[in-house]
Amino acid sequence: MVSFKYQSVAQSLAQLIDKGTLKPGERFPSLRRTMRSYSVSLSTANQAYAHLEDKGYIRAQAKSGYFVTRPASHRLIEPSKTTPPETSRSVVFQAPYLEMLEHASNPAYVPLGCAIPAPSLLAAEPLNALQARLLRSKGQQLNAYGSAQGLPELRREIAKLMCLHGSTVSQEEIVITSGCTEALGLALQTLTQPGDTIAVESPAYFGLLQVLERLKLKAWELPTSRDGIDPSALELALKSGTVTAVALSSSFTNPLGTMMPEPVKRSVLKLLDRYKTPLIEDDTYGGLGFGGCRPAPFFSLPHETEIFYCSSFSKTLAPGYRTGWIRAPGRIAQITKVKFSASICNPLAPQLALAEFLSSRDFERHVSRMARTMETNVARARRAIAQSFPAGTRVTHPDGGFVLWIEMNKNIDTTILYYKALNQNICFAPGSLFTASGLYAHCLRISCGDVWSDALESAIHRLGTLACEELGNQQSEETFRLPSISRTD
Repeated sequence: MVSFKYQSVAQSLAQLIDKGTLKPGERFPSLRRTMRSYSVSLSTANQAYAHLEDKGYIRAQAKSGYFVTRPASHRLIEPSKTTPPETSRSVVFQAPYLEMLEHASNPAYVPLGCAIPAPSLLAAEPLNALQARLLRSKGQQLNAYGSAQGLPELRREIAKLMCLHGSTVSQEEIVITSGCTEALGLALQTLTQPGDTIAVESPAYFGLLQVLERLKLKAWELPTSRDGIDPSALELALKSGTVTAVALSSSFTNPLGTMMPEPVKRSVLKLLDRYKTPLIEDDTYGGLGFGGCRPAPFFSLPHETEIFYCSSFSKTLAPGYRTGWIRAPGRIAQITKVKFSASICNPLAPQLALAEFLSSRDFERHVSRMARTMETNVARARRAIAQSFPAGTRVTHPDGGFVLWIEMNKNIDTTILYYKALNQNICFAPGSLFTASGLYAHCLRISCGDVWSDALESAIHRLGTLACEELGNQQSEETFRLPSISRTD
């Protein structure tokens, strides 16, 4: 997906390196030559070269121009398709997810753990200014309970935003929630009873698994690759007759960052239509695509099955505002009742501030800037991983979002690695957080949502060194383990 001219130029030039036309160490075409060849301005050429530098394709040398440096990230292979067991499992959390949340807000730790963007990359400043002004002018009215369904002004702006996906949405179909996790919980509480089974991606967002555990639901984990879930595996699960609902991310999933192609989404919807199984759609990261084009969510494609669409502003605007929403035509009365019993309503001031921000059209410009920043961060992180992590490490190559999934040698236990990294003030998410099946002990997820810095890059290198040391320790134990001796007298 390419939407800006500089991206198109950069992509074309990158292909010259990828195909071997330009080799590492060779002089790269000058800016003026690129301007002539592609009929672009100096500004566009500069942007393209900056983009290539960020991705590690080229480097500038003082008074000598640019030179090719094939990015180390090209040596990285993407993780293989996952193979979870073809059955449902109860969800029991034993991994340190609460610790990780606490470390995320502790400035002493390098923030590779929680998938939360740096405050300076979010829209906290304009939103806080809006909220302060609103509190000065309407303080008494805003210091009150609101509707459990949510502020009409905010629901109206969200409906407008969702209509851009090509599907008519009414504000009356929307309930405001405390983030996307509450939206997922409301959908599950509306659809299920304790003991029911939900089909999910594997690895799955640990917040969803946490909700399944709280509601005493089982998880049927589906094999997942770069193109999302395997539809044939989904059909197998649906044929079992035990799956009450399916919960999937629309695009740039957490933790794999995968973008399910539209034809696969259509295949999934046909299966759900055939088996009359509802879909719970999580589209939290959909706006953070690297090509400037937002992938079509499930609800905007032809379907007959019931879809509960869930999203939030936590990854794009303000995680501290805890504002998300659920769209569920025909179920609003049920969902509002459950919402009221859980938390009554969301605070009014943050809702009104968000509504005004969305109506100003600053939202789209802000998210576009964020997506470009995250694309650069992800490329830099992949390059650092390739330079430092053990040979054979596999890393996702996402098309959006800001998380990376790292698969290492199976002798490495990332929960042990997690505690060793904490001793060096580095926090990440161990792979065991993202499954109910005891899988992914050799995997981990890092967040690339912070402002890139030498300290951040150094932390990734240190984490890679720790992983190498851990692998070396395990291999040493294997080498010096004496075989058993069978004796015959």
